Amino acid sequence: MYEALGGNDNGAMSLHVRAAREFCSHLITREPMARSLPLAGILFEAYAYFAALSHLERRALELMPDQDPIISDIDCIKTYQTFGSYMGCAYQLYELIPTISRLVLYEKRSISRNDDPKLQALYEDTKRAVADWTPDEHQAHNYAETMAGMIVQKTLLMLLHECRIVEGQGPQHVMRDIQPLIEETMSLAEIISKEPVSCVLAWPMMITGSMMVEKRQRHRLLSLFGTHPTHTALAEQTVRLLNLVWEDDDKSVFGITGLGTVAKQHKTYMCYA
Repeated sequence: MYEALGGNDNGAMSLHVRAAREFCSHLITREPMARSLPLAGILFEAYAYFAALSHLERRALELMPDQDPIISDIDCIKTYQTFGSYMGCAYQLYELIPTISRLVLYEKRSISRNDDPKLQALYEDTKRAVADWTPDEHQAHNYAETMAGMIVQKTLLMLLHECRIVEGQGPQHVMRDIQPLIEETMSLAEIISKEPVSCVLAWPMMITGSMMVEKRQRHRLLSLFGTHPTHTALAEQTVRLLNLVWEDDDKSVFGITGLGTVAKQHKTYMCYA
């Protein structure tokens, strides 16, 4: 949490997540008493949240296991009364982030060429799971949490559209699908910008911003960051990286792959939180 609020840009977040993985796995499987402690529930969910988001940064993803039992089956921590503090009603979507990130960061060429039937089937199944998601009625305590979940959903759909961009080319042929999602995401974010749940929406707004090609949308996002009640170093880092993407003359610098490109060029790390 400290690294997230501080906008850590040296990759320390992924190292903390890796260290916490063994600790959390041990407690969940071998320490039954931990299941009755509310604080343990918050910490387990915090781990699952930050571990899922670590998959969005390619260099951090290299430190992640192919299968993390806590992320792939978040049901194992749903019994805590504190559950939803980080992921709200959208925990099923967070379970899909590792798969989606690997599709975008490692399999874009095959998906854009449609030359691997098994991979294409995984892509279509994942896309359908995101599109068909509905808020968990037991976890959505108010309209703001529901809208936050919808923002996560639309952001993941944008990432899946990014998979279809041909390597080395710009995003022109996918913008027809992405533009409506950007507008919908921004409208939802503006409605809940003063709500507590907005504090965990920096990462979808960073991804949304990385796909904005219109100056009008970019100004709208910067205005949203500027008026947020909790201005943090994380917000400053987000704006700095987005400006690097927007100012790059290479039209293929787009989405999370574009964020990764400029972060590497400027010897920094993205801190998704």
